[in-house]
Amino acid sequence: MRYWLVCDNYRFGERRFPDSIEGLRNLRILLVFEEKEITYDASNITFTQGDIARIADKYGHDLLGSEKEHLMHQWKDIAEDGNIDRVRRIISLAVSQVSDMLYKYTRSCPVTDTELRDCNVAKDEYVIAMQLPPQFSQNTAELLLKLIHEYIVASVLEDWAGITYPEARPLWAEKKQLAEIQIRQSGHRTGVCHHKVRPSLI
Repeated sequence: MRYWLVCDNYRFGERRFPDSIEGLRNLRILLVFEEKEITYDASNITFTQGDIARIADKYGHDLLGSEKEHLMHQWKDIAEDGNIDRVRRIISLAVSQVSDMLYKYTRSCPVTDTELRDCNVAKDEYVIAMQLPPQFSQNTAELLLKLIHEYIVASVLEDWAGITYPEARPLWAEKKQLAEIQIRQSGHRTGVCHHKVRPSLI
């Protein structure tokens, strides 16, 4: 995940802000999230959680070995072929939800004759473009980038748990809700930043 600051035909260095954004026209920040990073995190979490989970039979006895592995393998296989299609839909949905949370920065022109299609297309990257206010701090940009990543991962895991491991769903629903609250709070925070950078032509 990374971000770029864009002003007219200039792109500032990755993760860099100028001394002041006062007076700069058409200033936007592009928050970029890579699918491979999201699925990597989700896969690591499901593998670890699947290994340490306690699964009981109808008599309350813990399942071990092959019996436990049989029940948990779908939870762990979140990023495998076939399963990844569902994950991509949830990533796309989560990115759209975050864009809506940050509407005052992400709003675009009203829809007129645009055709919208429900297609599940594989993407290497998902981008949230934000129009910046007169003052916006680099710290807030960094925080938003990390919080949104956590929100997307939690969204993916909440959905997948609902399909393969219902006992884990409340945990990821709670983490998703917490990330949403923090994203909304951070979206209302602005401040002056002081970072020198030389802009370069795109």
